[in-house]
Amino acid sequence: MSEKETCIHIEPIKSDSEQHNKRLKKLDYVREDLQHLNESWEIDSISNRLEEAKKVCKEKTGRKMQSKAAPIRDGVVVIKEDTTIEELKNFAKILEDKWGIKCFQIHTHKDEGYKNAKVWTPNLHAHMIFDWTNYKTGKSIKLSRGQYAEMQTILAKTLGMKRGQSSDKKHLNALQFKVQEEEKRLAELYVKLEKGYDDYDQMILETENLVIEKYKKNTEISKLEMRISELEGKKQPLEDEINNLSSELSELHQKYADSRFDKKYQDMQIIQNELLLFEREKKALQNKITELSQISEKAEELKAELEKEVENLKLNLKAYKNTEKVLETLKNERMKIVEEQKKKINPPGRQNRGMKI
Repeated sequence: MSEKETCIHIEPIKSDSEQHNKRLKKLDYVREDLQHLNESWEIDSISNRLEEAKKVCKEKTGRKMQSKAAPIRDGVVVIKEDTTIEELKNFAKILEDKWGIKCFQIHTHKDEGYKNAKVWTPNLHAHMIFDWTNYKTGKSIKLSRGQYAEMQTILAKTLGMKRGQSSDKKHLNALQFKVQEEEKRLAELYVKLEKGYDDYDQMILETENLVIEKYKKNTEISKLEMRISELEGKKQPLEDEINNLSSELSELHQKYADSRFDKKYQDMQIIQNELLLFEREKKALQNKITELSQISEKAEELKAELEKEVENLKLNLKAYKNTEKVLETLKNERMKIVEEQKKKINPPGRQNRGMKI
């Protein structure tokens, strides 16, 4: 018998269990070079069994299966290196004969584990997929705590491994109990290790997407660099061809250097010089046009400012004339007031009365 302890941890099936069990998705904690050690046995799919369980529940109880029900369950078993599918099938047959629990898939995983200080620690386990339905009643099979404990004992005997000690053993001393609890916790951690990788898998997926995006960018850059290299490769042959043509032209010039050829060459030089002068004169005229355009724009700006100033002067002149009219009106009003005051001080007839006295 192996000194390694075994146990089985049973939980409701997950939606991605088949993908994980059949290695349909890439996992960071799996070594592909060990996948050939895995074994699988299957007589039905999870979806088919789930639909069958729902159908039986409806037929036997008259109502739909509750959403929280778990008719399909995953039993994660700690195994050893030489554990076989046949041993696990024998264990499954005992459970079916004893309690009616039907196993329809078994997958051993001997390729999982983790590295600690560069040392590979394997997480040897198997997934046993059970149909937990009582087909006579349409309800889930109920097991007591004692029956679950008996299941652990049956497992250990079937696989030829040590059984994990029950937590209710009274004869264990404190140290033994602590060691047992640590071993049990370690076994449970092995079983639950996959759960902790769910978020990690998502992070890995996102990282892979970023790496793919970076790869695409690098590929595009590489293509551009190859294109540049290709053009650089074409540049030298073109330069060589130009040099060869120049040499041939020089040879032709030397070969046919008569007066007529020289005359044509001189005429060509004169034309080229005239073209050069024309270009210079054209550029000078363009610069002059630009300068005149700038002066014209400045003149337009000054004209606009002067027109604005003239408008302001007109407005001021108009205001001034209005002011003169107002002053003239005030002056006439003042003279009228002065005349009226004089009449009040020396009314007509007062002077005649003085003369009579």
